[in-house]
Amino acid sequence: MPTPTFTVDITEDRLFKLLANPTRMTTLRALWAEFDFEAYVTRERTPTSFSELRDRVGEASNFNYHLDQLVGVLVEDHDEGYLLSPLGYNLMRAIDAHAALEYETIERTDLADPCPFCGGTLAASYRREVLSVECLDCGGLGDGGNFLHTQVPMTTTGTLDVPRLLDVASHNVAQRVGTSFQGFCWECHAPVDRTLIACRDHQRNEEGYCPECGGRFAVKLDVDCPNCGTGGAGSLVEYAMVTPAVQALFADHGRGLRQIGPWAYRLAALEAVEQHDVTGDPTGATYRFEIGGAWIAVRFEDREQLDVTISRG
Repeated sequence: MPTPTFTVDITEDRLFKLLANPTRMTTLRALWAEFDFEAYVTRERTPTSFSELRDRVGEASNFNYHLDQLVGVLVEDHDEGYLLSPLGYNLMRAIDAHAALEYETIERTDLADPCPFCGGTLAASYRREVLSVECLDCGGLGDGGNFLHTQVPMTTTGTLDVPRLLDVASHNVAQRVGTSFQGFCWECHAPVDRTLIACRDHQRNEEGYCPECGGRFAVKLDVDCPNCGTGGAGSLVEYAMVTPAVQALFADHGRGLRQIGPWAYRLAALEAVEQHDVTGDPTGATYRFEIGGAWIAVRFEDREQLDVTISRG
């Protein structure tokens, strides 16, 4: 059945009050139990009638009142009955995913893979759904050893082990970088603002990172989503690594993303890259990847939009 346009204007305080009542939560869970995602996407859902919904909720005082409170916010009222609204669906999905979640921790574990920058020891840890990888012997990508630091929800990892976490985390980073590289927010998919930021006096210390900007590489891309506020600044080299031309170069030499996996590809790409030609007007930088005697250079420049130029050799 067709679903009308559904908009909600609600404060956080009112939303929390709606969720705080046991009868209302039981009503939402009854609708969630019948939820079918394919029917939701194709707008062919079958509403739950009033009498059927009341039977599922069971004996509850003021059922009509509590249902009315939900309608227009978390529940849609149709001639045939009731359905979760888009906001109701997203809330119940989040609640269901984390209702029985117990956070697991993996203490610092030395990895078999050496640091691509210094050949030293990489160590990984996983706490409160954040995977961190640091080099114990150099500055890594910056910030005193940081090599990878990103959220990996336990609901997406399946089996919780270090190799899988490394692949999932590397994939998540590449996915976010790739989405913002195309000019969209990785959370809400709205257009983002992107600005290149260059460290003017970039000098690496003995540990391989610049004390001035905290990074190994001199240029970062700052991403800001005006719609949802998502954003942050990350090394521009991450964006060079996800360009199709660079990925194809590594695939041609048996080191592609699909061939060796996201984590191993990340290591291979960082080991093979050098930064050249950092400029200030316009702000830009070139990243050259070489493998098996072949190379590809990716040039970024901050003009009216983020310009990208590819050269090969």
